[in-house]
Amino acid sequence: RGLSDVQAALANSLLFIGFTIGAPTMGYLSDKLGNRKLPLFFGAVSACIWACILLYFPGLSRQMINVVLFCLGLSYGAQALVFV
Repeated sequence: RGLSDVQAALANSLLFIGFTIGAPTMGYLSDKLGNRKLPLFFGAVSACIWACILLYFPGLSRQMINVVLFCLGLSYGAQALVFV
């Protein structure tokens, strides 16, 4: 994608920051809903969509890549529900 080392490190960090926010959020939502399956399904489907956007749209701007990776991290946060 032609990113510098600093830009690539920021994009990668946004993925983990998204996960850090998404995991407790998904846990809170699943507790409020009383259902683990629905947030886990939503997280898996949305993660698939975000990953497909990242893979199949090579002309994304640097800012859009950052947004997509952050949202991908939020979606990956649903993985924490499998430990419950």
